[in-house]
Amino acid sequence: MTMLGLDLFCGAGGITKGWQRAGFKMLGVDIDPQPNYPGDWFVQADVLSLSPEFLRRFDVICASPPCQLFVQGLKNFPNPPNEFLNLIPATRALLTKAGVPWVMENIPGAPLRPDVRLGGWMFPELKVIRERWFECSFPIDTPAYRKPRGLLAKGFLSIAGNGTQKYCVDRGYRRATIANCSDAMGIDWMTRAEISQAIPPAYAEFIARAFLAKRARAAA
Repeated sequence: MTMLGLDLFCGAGGITKGWQRAGFKMLGVDIDPQPNYPGDWFVQADVLSLSPEFLRRFDVICASPPCQLFVQGLKNFPNPPNEFLNLIPATRALLTKAGVPWVMENIPGAPLRPDVRLGGWMFPELKVIRERWFECSFPIDTPAYRKPRGLLAKGFLSIAGNGTQKYCVDRGYRRATIANCSDAMGIDWMTRAEISQAIPPAYAEFIARAFLAKRARAAA
C-alpha cells in the first residue's frame, strides 16, 4: 500500500524528493507559490492554519519552519518588523496535536531536540557542507556524527544566499555555479536561490528509510 507524506513549509521540495525516493506519495504545503515543487500535489496555504483533522490523513508529516531567526550571520540584519519569526513551538504543538508520526528539521542552534544530525560528508554522493538537525516523534537509529576537517580543500561547497560565502572566497576557493551547487546537493530541478534554502534529498531519504524500518520492526 502506498504511504502518504505531508511536507510542511515545503519550499522547492528537497525533503519531498527524498521521501518520494523511499516510496511515498507527497503533498507539499507552503505559504508561497512553489512552481518547481517536485511532489505529487501542492497546496498554497498557511501551514499553521491547517487543522489536526487534515493532518491525520497522512502516514507521516515533515516540517521545516523558517530558520532565518537562528542564522548567526543575520543577527544584525536590518530586517522589517516581524520578518523573522520563531514558528518552531507552534509547529511542534500542531504536529503533536495531530498525533501522526512527524519529523521537524532546522539549522544547528535552532530550538529543536537534535535526535539526528546530518551533514553532506555523511553521504558519498554529496559534496555540500550543510549540517541539519532533525527532531523526530519516532525512535530512530542515530548515525555517528563527526564533521571532518578540510572539507573545502576536498571539493565540498558551502552554499548560502545567491553567491559564495565570504570565508570561502577569502580562502581562495572558487565561486560556485548553479551546476556546481546542483551536483553538490544532489538537486537538479531548483534555481540557485532555492538551492540555498534546500535540504539535500539524501538527508530526507535517510530519515524516511529509518521510519519505514521502524514500522517494519513494529509489525514483525
